[in-house]
Amino acid sequence: MERKYFWIINSIYIVLIPAWLVLKSASLGFDVGFSWEIQPDMLDKVSVELVVVNSIILLSSSAVLVVIGLNLVGKFLTNKKDAPLLLGTMNLVLGGGLAWDGIRKYTTFASDEFRNAGEAVIFVLLSWAIIMLLLFLQDIFTGSFKHENHQLSQIVFAVLNALAVFFLMGWPAFIPLDVSTITGYAFLIATIIPLSVWQLRATYALVKGTKDKRTRQGLSMIGYSAIFYLSVLATVAFKKLWFPLDLLLSLLLLGMSVTMYLGFIRPSRTAERAESP
Repeated sequence: MERKYFWIINSIYIVLIPAWLVLKSASLGFDVGFSWEIQPDMLDKVSVELVVVNSIILLSSSAVLVVIGLNLVGKFLTNKKDAPLLLGTMNLVLGGGLAWDGIRKYTTFASDEFRNAGEAVIFVLLSWAIIMLLLFLQDIFTGSFKHENHQLSQIVFAVLNALAVFFLMGWPAFIPLDVSTITGYAFLIATIIPLSVWQLRATYALVKGTKDKRTRQGLSMIGYSAIFYLSVLATVAFKKLWFPLDLLLSLLLLGMSVTMYLGFIRPSRTAERAESP
């Protein structure tokens, strides 16, 4: 049942994102004014060299996350456990988001509405990754991500996340794009901050009750990786004031994923060594 829940969530995003972009483009008569060039408004804030460096960091971080994701999916195919599948999917989705952001630096659209949608794709993918993170943490900290065991938290989380995605998609006929975007960010923050607080508290409680040193270290790395995505929120907020902070976003997401991955495989490697003759 848990995996059915997993596939339903992923199927919704897989269908939703391209359908939304096609419908958005259709509403503009497919006249989005696309061209391969650095976004003009970006060059008003930073140099071409900084854009190049940023793209290299984004694409390199994306490659690392995809490798981590594929490695974890491989572990799932071997042991059929849910945790590596959930964490692997999170990394693949984040890797796709960073890759798109690296490419997006060299694309522009004459339509403000579609340019806003191009940027919003990254945050919609982030909302998808955050759902996978929630399920992964529930599986690690409670032993299962069954809906029956987490009804309230999963329903509240799903509603907040759905509202974040709805407003991030932009509906200029009803609400200005900047207001819609800020509202979407607010709902995304409303999902991330409580998740981070729970992650830190659950980590502290589990580490206190665990005697094995490597398991304690692994749990600590998983739990305290929450600091990275809290830092992402701060960076998103303040990069409007100083755009070069955009360079930190991919590095923070990379740091979160690598830390969580190492924390996850650390205890499992101990168990593998103990089982080997």
